[in-house]
Amino acid sequence: MPANMHKVVQETKGDVAAMIQALEDGATVNDEGYDSNDDTGLTEAASQGNSAAVAWLLDSGANINHMCNYSGSALMMAISSGQTEVVKLLLDRGVDVNLYNKCCTCERTALAAAISAGNEEIATLLRDKGAK
Repeated sequence: MPANMHKVVQETKGDVAAMIQALEDGATVNDEGYDSNDDTGLTEAASQGNSAAVAWLLDSGANINHMCNYSGSALMMAISSGQTEVVKLLLDRGVDVNLYNKCCTCERTALAAAISAGNEEIATLLRDKGAK
């Protein structure tokens, strides 16, 4: 059974060489289901603030707008972890800034998450990209 990309990113802290090996071994960049949240390698790397892993996953076809069951999107996870550089990278790559998280335990939008976290820099970046 091939490795799950989320698990590889989690266990190796987003080591790109390990992710390349996992891909060669049959994993896909959009693997989910390793946990009940349906995180992917991208959401894990974004949460870690690992810009190199995020960029590699996006270059390899990761779904930039994947929405997890509880924590939201990679953008929302980067915001909640205070990962400004990853937020900028995702914005530059065209992430949907107005994705709506249906989970009742989380902030509903990326902008709401930034405001709730008191991160005005990220809130401004989001507004500049059309976040509502």
